[in-house]
Amino acid sequence: MEKTKSFLLIALFCLLGTAGVMAQSPGVDPPQITAHPSTVGQTQFLNGVFTGISVTATGNGAETLAYQWYSSTQQSRTSGTRTLIAGATANAYTPLATTMGTLYYYCKVTGEGGTVSSSVSGAFLVNPPTTKQLTVKVYLQGLWNGTGMNKCKKYDDALGDFVDAFATDVVDTISIELRNKTTYATIDYQLHGLELHQDGTVTSAGKIYIEVPSAVADDYRITVRTRNHLETTSAIIVSFSGSAIDYNFTDAVTKAYESDPSFAPMVQKDGKWMLYAGNPLPMSPPQVNTDAFETTDLFDVVNRTSDFTGIFGYLTNDINGDGIVDTSDIFDFTLPNFNAGIYFYFPE
Repeated sequence: MEKTKSFLLIALFCLLGTAGVMAQSPGVDPPQITAHPSTVGQTQFLNGVFTGISVTATGNGAETLAYQWYSSTQQSRTSGTRTLIAGATANAYTPLATTMGTLYYYCKVTGEGGTVSSSVSGAFLVNPPTTKQLTVKVYLQGLWNGTGMNKCKKYDDALGDFVDAFATDVVDTISIELRNKTTYATIDYQLHGLELHQDGTVTSAGKIYIEVPSAVADDYRITVRTRNHLETTSAIIVSFSGSAIDYNFTDAVTKAYESDPSFAPMVQKDGKWMLYAGNPLPMSPPQVNTDAFETTDLFDVVNRTSDFTGIFGYLTNDINGDGIVDTSDIFDFTLPNFNAGIYFYFPE
């Protein structure tokens, strides 16, 4: 009879252990969780940053407790898809917003006396990415007409005449680069094909602002690149932490980064500041942190003037955008800026 009782007791302990209720050493109390993860839900957009959650637990004396966090597709430890989170082995954990959807979290705490599980957190919802609004204003010297900018032209063979290269009030397309705040050579985010309007505003197609993903939320230098004007970057590092960012290059020369005090980083016309015209070619050989007016820029325009080769259309060599590469592109813009030795070192 005594042997039968012993066998039953052993079988009962084995059953309890394998059921996952608590694997407990005889005579040793399991850990006690005194603070559980918050049940208040959180919502972020994709690649946003959640506030962390944590548990507080006590063990037996000086024993070291082990922690392991899990995610679940339901607010339950026994239903839904439950996943062990690799590396989440501290008493605190910050859920990642890298996958859209809803997840819940809980923690298992293990000590000498066994393993206990926390309650399940509130819902962590990751929504699809959204955008923030960037407003940039910039003028181009080659297109300036005294009050705004002329629209670039192209040649229509069927009509035998010049027509606007772009619809509505768009004068040209440009690129905006958000450069790393500590390493200028690193482009953290870039947008191409942005519409430059006659009043100097830059927008995404069909918008009244530039659309930037919400995940672009660090501090950056704003760099403007065009087809034939000098690359120019912001004088300051601009915060993108908010939902709306504004930068106007046109109202002060101090808005552009200055590398050489011997000449202004932008040219002034009619009380407005604008990018230097006549720079249709990249540096040769290419340079990461410099841009300048070189002989290659000058000869590129000279060799393609319509006076000699009959070049018409929407071309990078057409500095003033009138659809004709001619002497005005040379003597009004490219040659004066070349002779002035306009040359920039950008931030390191």
